[in-house]
Amino acid sequence: DTIVTPQYTINDSTDWATLVAAPGSVSRYGDGYVAQADFTYRGLTTTIPVYFKYLAKRGTAVKWYYCFEGTFQFLAGATATDPYYCGSNIKSMVTVTLDFQFTDI
Repeated sequence: DTIVTPQYTINDSTDWATLVAAPGSVSRYGDGYVAQADFTYRGLTTTIPVYFKYLAKRGTAVKWYYCFEGTFQFLAGATATDPYYCGSNIKSMVTVTLDFQFTDI
């Protein structure tokens, strides 16, 4: 067995991404929805559209979950000093797909 040592350390103040959509920011879009959300990564915040669609309702009589799939994109920087740098020297579009669910209780 080989132990792999990470090439970098995680800095909690800059290496976590957050995505926050305010109440009322969601509207119908095509066969799904779009939310204008604040995307923060490495200290830079920008408003981006997040497209998502309803997948299913699942659960039990006690607790129901409403399941969605969403996607958004951002342009990754090519140098470590770029706010959206993702570890590559190639500037490219990054697509993020996320699954999320809401509960009614």
